[in-house]
Amino acid sequence: MKNDLEENSVVEVYFPIEQDVGKEATRLRAITDLFSNIIEEPCFDQLRTKEQLGYTVDSSPRMTYRMLAYCFRVMSSKYSPIYLQSRIDNFIDGLSALLVCLYVLLLPNMSALVCYYIVFYLTGSVC
Repeated sequence: MKNDLEENSVVEVYFPIEQDVGKEATRLRAITDLFSNIIEEPCFDQLRTKEQLGYTVDSSPRMTYRMLAYCFRVMSSKYSPIYLQSRIDNFIDGLSALLVCLYVLLLPNMSALVCYYIVFYLTGSVC
């Protein structure tokens, strides 16, 4: 619900990944950073440049009390939080197509095994 006393709306979608402990922590941070590097520009391009949702649009990994997570955030003075949430959700729904395209583009330039692991760890499945 939009607050009539505040012209700005902000939505943050927070995906907890896993506690940052143990031997897997470094691997998970690396995968999360790789994921961030892949989607940061497409997220900004879609939500900020093309849809012009707000003046602040970002996506990034986050560490809160040793919990590794990934966040999407949009701040706007034009749109309600419900609308902003729906646009973030729409972008997230399209990520698997983006990752499959990346897989297809990278395949000729690296081993199939590396592409398999990138797509598997980022999407949870392989096409």
